[in-house]
Amino acid sequence: YEIGYRGRPFENASVSLSLFYHDYDDLRTNDPSPAPGLFPFHLGNTMRGETYGLEAWAAYDVTPNWRLSGGFTLLGKEIELKPGSRDVARLEAGGADPDYWVKIRSQHKLTDRLDLDVRLRAYGEVPALLASGYVLAPAYVEADVRLAWRVTDAAEFSVGAANLLRDQHPEATETRRNEVPRSVYAALRWTY
Repeated sequence: YEIGYRGRPFENASVSLSLFYHDYDDLRTNDPSPAPGLFPFHLGNTMRGETYGLEAWAAYDVTPNWRLSGGFTLLGKEIELKPGSRDVARLEAGGADPDYWVKIRSQHKLTDRLDLDVRLRAYGEVPALLASGYVLAPAYVEADVRLAWRVTDAAEFSVGAANLLRDQHPEATETRRNEVPRSVYAALRWTY
């Protein structure tokens, strides 16, 4: 179930707001096979749950060449096994999600050919799943920047950097995870 509003309250601003509630039944589980044999497990449907929350986004044209935009999501989730479930993955199929995320972006057209984009994002912690091999992924805040030069109408050269605020950070909860590092890049895009 969802209800929301999307509109342009001012000529240079747009907003979107959504409240949601999702009710799930027969979610996938990993159950032992009723008859042992070639496959000791089968996909079952012995989990249920609900998600609910709020999502809001807005954009504001500060000038004809500069746009600020941002948004956030708040997410609540309650997942449980049905009576009699024999799920061996301990709710793993229900997923692990942060309970909030926030994004803010500035897109500035510095000249007819030069753009500067800056993005800031924050994610809440991702809790560890109950199954073995999972750990908490802590909340984090990161920033990205990109400078693009349209050499011609068909060619664009850009340089950028991602994850500027720390050397690296985890986003997944598996113990075998790789952490996302700070990175710098250059790109050439050609359209025809």
